[in-house]
Amino acid sequence: MKLALEKLIPTAFLLAVGLLIILGFFAYRSVNAINDAIAWEMHTQEVLQKLDGLLLTTITAETELRGYVITRNKSYLETFDNAEPETQTNIANLKLLISDNPAQIERLAVLERSISEKINISKETRLQIETNPDKFIPNTKGKEAMDKVRVNVQEMKAIETSLLRGRENELSNTFSWASFLLIIAIIVGIILLTLGNILIYAENRKRTIAELKLQNVNRNLEERVTDRTKNLADSNEALQHSEVFNRATIDSLSAHIAVVDRTGKIVTVNKAWTKFADDNQQNTNLISSHPGVNYLELYRSSCETNETLNIVSEKLAQILDGKLKEFSIEYLCHSSSEKRWFLLNLNALETPEGGAVISHTNITARFLAEENLRNSEEFNRSIFESSPDCVKILDLEGNLLSMNKTGMCIMEIDDFQLFIGKDWKKFWKGASEATVIKTIESAIAGTVENFVGACETAKGTPKFWEVSVGPIYNANGKVVRLISVSRDITERREAEAEREKLFVLEKDARRDAETANRMRDEFLATVSHELRNPLNAILGWGRLLQKNQLDVENKQKAIETIVRNAESQNHLIEDLLDVSRIIAGKLRLDIATIKPDDFVKAAIDTMRPAADAKNIKINTLIGEELNKISGDTNRLQQVVWNLLSNAVKFTPKNGEVKISVECIDSMIEIAVKDNGTGISADFLPHVFDRFRQADASTVRRFGGLGLGLAIVRHITEMHGGTVEVFSDGEGNGAVFTVKLPIAPLTVEVEQVLSTNEAGAVSQIKEPNINLKGLFILTVDDERDTCQLLAQILTHYGANVKTVLSASEAMVEFLKKQPDILISDIGMPEEDGYTLIQKIRALPDENIKKMPVIALTAFARPQDRMKALAAGFQTHVSKPVEPNELATVIASLTERLLLDELEN
Repeated sequence: MKLALEKLIPTAFLLAVGLLIILGFFAYRSVNAINDAIAWEMHTQEVLQKLDGLLLTTITAETELRGYVITRNKSYLETFDNAEPETQTNIANLKLLISDNPAQIERLAVLERSISEKINISKETRLQIETNPDKFIPNTKGKEAMDKVRVNVQEMKAIETSLLRGRENELSNTFSWASFLLIIAIIVGIILLTLGNILIYAENRKRTIAELKLQNVNRNLEERVTDRTKNLADSNEALQHSEVFNRATIDSLSAHIAVVDRTGKIVTVNKAWTKFADDNQQNTNLISSHPGVNYLELYRSSCETNETLNIVSEKLAQILDGKLKEFSIEYLCHSSSEKRWFLLNLNALETPEGGAVISHTNITARFLAEENLRNSEEFNRSIFESSPDCVKILDLEGNLLSMNKTGMCIMEIDDFQLFIGKDWKKFWKGASEATVIKTIESAIAGTVENFVGACETAKGTPKFWEVSVGPIYNANGKVVRLISVSRDITERREAEAEREKLFVLEKDARRDAETANRMRDEFLATVSHELRNPLNAILGWGRLLQKNQLDVENKQKAIETIVRNAESQNHLIEDLLDVSRIIAGKLRLDIATIKPDDFVKAAIDTMRPAADAKNIKINTLIGEELNKISGDTNRLQQVVWNLLSNAVKFTPKNGEVKISVECIDSMIEIAVKDNGTGISADFLPHVFDRFRQADASTVRRFGGLGLGLAIVRHITEMHGGTVEVFSDGEGNGAVFTVKLPIAPLTVEVEQVLSTNEAGAVSQIKEPNINLKGLFILTVDDERDTCQLLAQILTHYGANVKTVLSASEAMVEFLKKQPDILISDIGMPEEDGYTLIQKIRALPDENIKKMPVIALTAFARPQDRMKALAAGFQTHVSKPVEPNELATVIASLTERLLLDELEN
């Protein structure tokens, strides 16, 4: 069946839209396919570029190494050293690029091993040249490794090139398919455009025929309307004379008046209605309100509220039906240019035909006046109630009339009725009341006054207020009321006080921080100075010994100076470590029951050579029958030694130092007195502070780090004692007094050596050590340390092999198992902990029992525990005495001659 012409156009439109959607979908897929192909091609190009870069980096590194081999110029090594990290970066980038190709990932792994092999061979070549340049032998393995790299790169490039060709073919096919779709889309578009034009032409022809028929009908209708109008004109002429009077009457009224028939259609209107209708129609899009228009339709188009529409429609219907005589209502009817309100009156016509008289009176002026009055009062009340402050209205006597709700809350007033009429001035006490009276007087005179004062709330809460009082005028400009605005600033005042307090504290803290920073800088400068002084002597005499410029006597003097300064430097380091343990809370005591005179005499004996060098006399006064104390002998000896060392240091030549030990009030008091430089009153409270020195300048007379007395105080307090200092000022000497508690009487076991026993121990001869036949492997990354160990152990008859890294040690260990291993802990790439774990993991049971010594500069207790836990038999800290090291080795290998010790 043939479709109608009206249906052909939408059918053709839907068909065109469907075809365009299908073509758009395939075009979108084609574009995405082209983008994917282009992305893959760029990806393959990037892989080829990275492979070329990797090969170029390897070749460049090889070329630079050859330049170094030929010229021995180390400037060639800069590019060689950068080759390995650059190669690793390129390989990492390649792994990301080929992550979707398992075959290429495997080839990349082979390439990575080839490059690593080539780099390792190059490093061996470099090391051989640096260690033994005269015996350098060219290695052909480098060329073989480089050939492997080239072959692997070419294989990967071949695969990527093959992928690139495939993706280029795929891109070409995709582009052809997209071109085909574009041609199809053009053809379909032309067909649809032609079909649409044909349909539009047919539709226009049909409309032209219909318009010609409509014109003929309209001409017939106009003729009939003309005849009807003539008849109506003849009928109305008789009525015009009777209506003239009525028309003149309603036209003279200012209200807009219209008469409607029983159906609601407007029959006639007065001039005011007509003028209003004409003006209203020009300013709005409302329908005409002239005679012949249905009033209800007109009202629906102009009325803004459905509620009013419903009411007027209902009442007008009742009047037209004869059920209601009259009705009036006020309503709004805004135009686009102004707001308007009207009074509507509906009155029934007492005629047989029925109908109604509608009267609209404009009451906009009255309504706006009333609204402005309401808004003004509401606005003032809104401001009054919404203020965040306490707002009060007062009469001219200062009595309360009104207060906003916020003010009642702030003033803690539950019922303001109880406060109406009360004198506001009486709420202020003391001097504030006089200020309030003066402020009210100024406000009555027309001036706004402000003040700040304290006033309690209704419930007695004290508060501070920032108050403003001003006049309220009537229409004649006369002051009739006063308004007071009070702002609660209690928290602000408290915050300001707190801020001032914090400012003072911050100022003190900043001063303390500046002092601490200055002390830190002074301490670091002092540490540098104190460590460099002995180091200067060690290096200076060491250089002279190295150049062999000293005779026998001066060589011995040089050795003694080097040893003395090394011991001094070691003592400084021990002090720093002790302070570090104190700060960390890890300083431990070995408690025993001891005699005070034992460690005091031992400290005196240790300091006597230094005192004799300055011809300082040490007078000792030790009481009889001293009670024993509980403590650590070594640490207490350190306390006394530090006090004596300070006394000797600050006492001039030919001076005198007194030390006394007495039992006073259940305490052992040890007093050290000198007649040296003394202590100023300003510095006296800071004597025992860490890093504090009375003179930290570059021109100071006495050295040291300022740690000794801080260590003295901490050790003394750890024993439950106290330390005090007294001085009459500079040049009058000083007295340091240590008080230690006596041990409980229940302790009876003697756990320390007597003086004679201590003397006997000091007389023990050096053990007879023989390390002949032992094969000792030592590993340390410091070449000088390796040479020193080899020299020491060779002296005792051992066969020593030294290496510089853990990896070399492992190689030597597997070649020939040593009788004992000595290893450093801190080494680059692989430390001593890792080395001992690898050795202990070997399956041979004898290796698991082999003696291993940790010889390290990590000397903390936790370092010792970590070394033992890792598998070392013992932990020896640097610097180590040759005899001590040999004794440890002999003890571990059961070569220590105990009979010699017993003798």
